[in-house]
Amino acid sequence: YVPDFRMSNPWVTQEFTLTDTLAQRSGLYEKWGQDLSTLGYTRSETIHALRYAEPVTSFRSAYRYQNIFFNVAAAAVENTSGMSFEQNLKKRVFTPLAMKSASSRYEEFRAEPDHVSLHMVGELPNGTVVPVVIDPVWRFNTIPDALGPAGAINGNVKDMAAWTIFQLGDGTWEGRRLISPENMAYMHAPQTPMTDESSADSRQYYAQGWIYQEMNGTPPVVKHTGETLGNHAYILMVPRENLGIVVLANEAGIGLNEDVGDTFYRMYFGTYRPD
Repeated sequence: YVPDFRMSNPWVTQEFTLTDTLAQRSGLYEKWGQDLSTLGYTRSETIHALRYAEPVTSFRSAYRYQNIFFNVAAAAVENTSGMSFEQNLKKRVFTPLAMKSASSRYEEFRAEPDHVSLHMVGELPNGTVVPVVIDPVWRFNTIPDALGPAGAINGNVKDMAAWTIFQLGDGTWEGRRLISPENMAYMHAPQTPMTDESSADSRQYYAQGWIYQEMNGTPPVVKHTGETLGNHAYILMVPRENLGIVVLANEAGIGLNEDVGDTFYRMYFGTYRPD
């Protein structure tokens, strides 16, 4: 599917599957090569660079989060569909789900008349929140565009609510089947134990672009965060209860979204205990 894909070990290259691209078990160190996108390298160039990366664990033995492998999966989509990844998103996701404000490029975000301003925690004392200044020389938007398949989606809360409702379903939307029930279930199913981010009463596993988390005494959740410079997102779903929670913030580097979403989860199940 992606002829230029190579890992440093030929056996790993031969055995690497599409499931592996989204299961975070490549053997490379955390977020390997992500700075290449900051420096302006393209998606195809970051894929090519994987052959030079030395592993820190054996293949499929440990969880290490990566973004570049989403580019590999996107390249497979492009090479088999004859359309760009962004065209696929619009045709196969945004349009059928009526995600009317959703887009996948930084310039499209900037062109929206009602787009939010972006913020981050600055270096001033007490963690002062400061606006993101767009430098005409170093434009941070090279990162979300170059790593777009890893989740650089522009959308409002209505768009993300539609996406979450779809994820909680059986793969249909308003009578139209977009994905099989088997593939929807596979997308959410545990693949890679996240040992460093688990405890005895709350085990986590990476699935296919999602995190599956067992809970202590309450139903398991399927969730994920997302962040670029200036914004942060959190989606938490409880498939057993048909419950979805979406929390968006136009500030990066904070845990507010997760705190709000997790608190709502605990309140829903009656386990919330205020400090």
